[in-house]
Amino acid sequence: MATAAVVSAAALPAAPSPSPVRYTPRRAALRDVPQLHAALLKSGELTTSPESFHSFLEATALPSPATTAAHLSYAIRLLRLGPHPPLSARSYNILIRALFRAGHPEDALHLFVEMLDAAIAANVCPDQHTIANTVKSCARMYALATGRSVQAYAVKLGFMADQFVLNSLIHMYASCGDVAAAQVLFNTVEEKGVVTWNAMIAGYVKNGDWKEVVEMFKGMLEVQAPFDEVTLVSVATACGKIGDSKLGERIGVYAEEKGMVRNRNLATALVDMYAKCGELDKARRLFDRMHSRDVVAWSAMISGYTQADRCREALTIFNEMQATEVNPNDVTMVSVLSACAVLGALEMGKWVHSYIRRKALPLTVVLGTALVDFYAKCGCIEDAVKAFESMPVRNSWTWTALIKGMASNGRGREALELFSSMREANIEPTDVTFIGVLLACSHNCLVEEGRRHFDSMTQDYGIHPRIEHYGCMVDLLGRAGLIDEAHQFIRK
Repeated sequence: MATAAVVSAAALPAAPSPSPVRYTPRRAALRDVPQLHAALLKSGELTTSPESFHSFLEATALPSPATTAAHLSYAIRLLRLGPHPPLSARSYNILIRALFRAGHPEDALHLFVEMLDAAIAANVCPDQHTIANTVKSCARMYALATGRSVQAYAVKLGFMADQFVLNSLIHMYASCGDVAAAQVLFNTVEEKGVVTWNAMIAGYVKNGDWKEVVEMFKGMLEVQAPFDEVTLVSVATACGKIGDSKLGERIGVYAEEKGMVRNRNLATALVDMYAKCGELDKARRLFDRMHSRDVVAWSAMISGYTQADRCREALTIFNEMQATEVNPNDVTMVSVLSACAVLGALEMGKWVHSYIRRKALPLTVVLGTALVDFYAKCGCIEDAVKAFESMPVRNSWTWTALIKGMASNGRGREALELFSSMREANIEPTDVTFIGVLLACSHNCLVEEGRRHFDSMTQDYGIHPRIEHYGCMVDLLGRAGLIDEAHQFIRK
């Protein structure tokens, strides 16, 4: 198996023999496991009482804050080596669930295959819980083909009417991007509980189908289907993404009335929704009332202020965040850099860049582009170029940020050379890229080149000019002294 949680068979450690005691399920510290094991062996319950064996296996394997790979390793050796009562589906279910919850879905699948072998040799047949937990492992690994195979096995065993199996399959298909298959299964469920609805909604969330999330929730309201905090977190997030402030406000009022805002995930989703919908004062009031704020909540407020051009407030709240034990992540830093770029706060932006390097935050495309844009807007083109060159992956927005930065800082020729390099790299320019290109032509009075790029927008890339592109062309013609042509251009 792939992880340290599953090791080769080895003899179980010897242990002292305390007085026999019937064992009941509880979390077990690793140092206590051999002692408990010895007690059960001495009493004979480990081999004669399936309940005691399963209770001991559960306490050893199921994850808790203190659980380690050694716990899981011990539990798996116990399953494989014994002694124990005749194995049953429950024995494997405990460990499959434990491996999944401990973050080892691949090992959970391996154990399921091992169980299928045991089904032939020892008549150990999977049940609906085995199928449901195995399907969850497929979802975690995005193993769509394997998930389909498990579903076929579930059909063979007659488990497709089981609610747990159906919910797990809906979640698996949705998580793997096959929302259509998830929807087909969802439609077959006659009595849909909150878990079923949440599984389908989570699939749309996973695929970024925010309008579908909202429509599905509205459908829930129409049929008076039950929902919970998990549902509202997804719907509030969707409202923020599509700017549906009306529904978002209704969810916020409902959550307040029902006392649900004590749920940190829901409170954070509502803060983010209010901020994205421009309701910053409501977002801030809810944010200030939160007893516990994670990095997502802080980032939502900082991003909200930045997007609303309240950049000083964004930096103020970032400074407040620094006084807490919550460490900013790359999302936080993107918003802070954007605020610094607007305000020209060079020293603060440099500190952010230093923090990124010091904490070894991954230089994602979004974060790297924010760095390039920040340095360019602050007039530090050399630093912008260095940030650009240090990025492992760049997209059209990264190239555009540097092209516009060079054009705005009087380095039009270099901007046009960079645009040529962008095209050679097969990076498709956007309408914003052409604003940078036309600015570069304007600042260097390159009339013919400007005309060629303006025509190329539509002819080569199918980009229809916006008012900003027309403005650049008028500026170009005016700077070149072609006033009559500029006037005719405006009239046309």
